[in-house]
This record gives sequence, structure tokens and C-alpha cells, in this order.
Amino acid sequence: MKPPRVRQPWPMAVATGITGKYTMETGSYLQFVFALALVIGLILGMAYLLRRFGLGNGTTNALGRKKRISTVESVMIDARHKLVLVRRDDAEHLVFIGPGDSFLIERNINSNFKKDSPDNLSF
Repeated sequence: MKPPRVRQPWPMAVATGITGKYTMETGSYLQFVFALALVIGLILGMAYLLRRFGLGNGTTNALGRKKRISTVESVMIDARHKLVLVRRDDAEHLVFIGPGDSFLIERNINSNFKKDSPDNLSF
């Protein structure tokens, strides 16, 4: 019958005199921190480039021109229908969207709505 095999401790633990626990040295910590900073920097750099070339914020297209159409506001009426206020150039259009059809409710709405104007407050 063979004697049971004794598991040898990790070589770094033997070199440092610590057995039973694995330890990281300062160099390993620094290497980890620098690698993490590099990965985060690459992610932020890629996000900047995507945003710079028009894939992030939606205000410009890939050629650098300002977009002419955007969704101003959207309100769910019920689970299957919603009202959408769409801005094209300087005019806004109110569209009712359902599961199988959509209707233009109002067109060429003047978009001179000022959010902070006292006339727009309701009490």
C-alpha cells in the first residue's frame, strides 16, 4: 500500500516562508493596478472615439452633419399604444403609434416652447 501523497505548498509560499496561504508581492499588486488602468483607459478611449465619430450621443451623423430629425418626447397611452412628439428641422409632429398602424395627429407644431417661462406653469 502506498503512503498518502502530501501536497506541496505553492513555490512562492515556500520562498517567503509562509505556508498554507498564498500571498502577492508588491510587484504583483502594481502589475495588477497598471493592467486594470490600461484596460479602463482603452475602454474610455474607445467610447470617446465612438462618440467623436457620431455613434454615441445622437446629435450628429457619421459624416459630422447635425441630424434633422429627433424624438422630443414619448408617452405610453397603454400597453400597446404611445404618443410620440417628433422634431424635424424647426417643426414638431405629434404621432399616435399602435401595434399595426400609426396616425399623424398634428403636424407643423411650432417648437418655440420655453420650458422655464412663467406662462407655461400650471397651478
